[in-house]
Amino acid sequence: MRKMIGAAVLLLLLVLVLDGYNNREAIAVLPEEMPSDFDFSVRYGITGKNEINTFTDEVTKDLVADGVAKTSFAFSEDEIQSIYEQMRAIPISDKLDMSVSLSRYTCSQMPYSEEHWTIILNGKTYNYDWSEEHCATTEDAKKLKALRQFIFNLVKEKEAYISLPESVGGYD
Repeated sequence: MRKMIGAAVLLLLLVLVLDGYNNREAIAVLPEEMPSDFDFSVRYGITGKNEINTFTDEVTKDLVADGVAKTSFAFSEDEIQSIYEQMRAIPISDKLDMSVSLSRYTCSQMPYSEEHWTIILNGKTYNYDWSEEHCATTEDAKKLKALRQFIFNLVKEKEAYISLPESVGGYD
């Protein structure tokens, strides 16, 4: 009996140690100093046609009935550092959960918002995709959505974005 209890305690300690290692590994993915290869793209909105893309230094605006408009832009060093710090706070890793358990939600909506992220850090690519089709998102998706809103708030103040045409129409 004592051997079984000892084995159970040992197993529990092993699980806790491995879990702690995995959490440190997720945080270690994002070094304090921003990597030189840091870039990202996020497509978002009702049809995912809006995009902020640092790979190509472009922003795309969904004009709804009038298609899309694209323009060049660039973040300042301070802005990109601030975005990186926000990503470190999440932290970006393989451990982010984007899947909503459909058995818990019976709601379905049309149209719905969606987001598609590609992030490169230290030679590693992270892809995250989710939608609000089933009226819910995970906590990790909410963090990335808040990050995207933070980034968009920077973009919408730039002259390049302000000069884009207004959207015409809407999604029903």
